[in-house]
Amino acid sequence: MTEEQVPEFCIFQNSRTQQSAIWTKETGWSKCGEDEYLAISVVADLLRNSPNIQETMLQIHKVFIPPKSE
Repeated sequence: MTEEQVPEFCIFQNSRTQQSAIWTKETGWSKCGEDEYLAISVVADLLRNSPNIQETMLQIHKVFIPPKSE
């Protein structure tokens, strides 16, 4: 896989074990706790059903990482 083929973002979930992990190109895999499974599932569903994934990602980003005040 070339650098250009590596995804920027990915969600892994296993419904049987309630395990989740999030991949970002910058940090690699980050394992999530079992208590985060439902929240990660909601994000995955939002992205999966979005007509505009990039805009949805920007809105999700704003919720979790608000813009810095100047």
